Amino acid sequence: MEENKEVKEVVVPEDGQQVVDPLVNVSQKEAPKNPVPMQKLRKGNVVEVLEGEQKGNRLYVVTASSLENKVVVHVPGDGDKEGKDITLTYLQVKKVVSPEYKSRATRLSECLGNIGSIAEQLTELKDQAEEENVSDEDKARIVEEANTAMSGLDISEIESLKEEIESWRDNMSGTPLESTEKYSRLEECADALDDIGSATDSLTTEISSVDELESVISEYEEVAGRDGEVEFPGMFG
Repeated sequence: MEENKEVKEVVVPEDGQQVVDPLVNVSQKEAPKNPVPMQKLRKGNVVEVLEGEQKGNRLYVVTASSLENKVVVHVPGDGDKEGKDITLTYLQVKKVVSPEYKSRATRLSECLGNIGSIAEQLTELKDQAEEENVSDEDKARIVEEANTAMSGLDISEIESLKEEIESWRDNMSGTPLESTEKYSRLEECADALDDIGSATDSLTTEISSVDELESVISEYEEVAGRDGEVEFPGMFG
């Protein structure tokens, strides 16, 4: 006896309409693209704002949800204005790819190392100035080169590190964590960075005579040697 077979008619629709396989009922038409960029954002990422009042600024992500298409970023305070969190969409931000990760200790070491390099350049110039029969013209050149070397002084990393540690500490203030050893270590770290920051702020950046080189070299060498004064607490330690 012949089996009864169900016959399914396949209708070919007009162009632009959805084509359905009657056996599996799966759309063959390309699904619309998700309007939300597939950025993997999480707390602590840095994003650049693409539009609005904060356009062009780079801000830290507080929270992010690709499902809700929302990114909460922190706008730091400025003067008397307190910092605030604002909500943007994924389309309004672009993740900033961070350079190779460096620990806080490494960042401080490199910054102080650069100060030490300037001290070495100044020492070489001082040796030139102490040679016999150095003309006034040569002394003027040495002064100019010394000022050029000191113009490369960049202490912004020290301030950045200090702000990071202070922010970490302040987030623990008013909570049970304020009485922990971690909080005390953060306070000590912030104080040490503040002391080094004050010392770098006082560094000479211009001289008018080769006779000043010796004292300036001492200033730079003293600051460069303070690397071991700061102990950065670990995230989990």
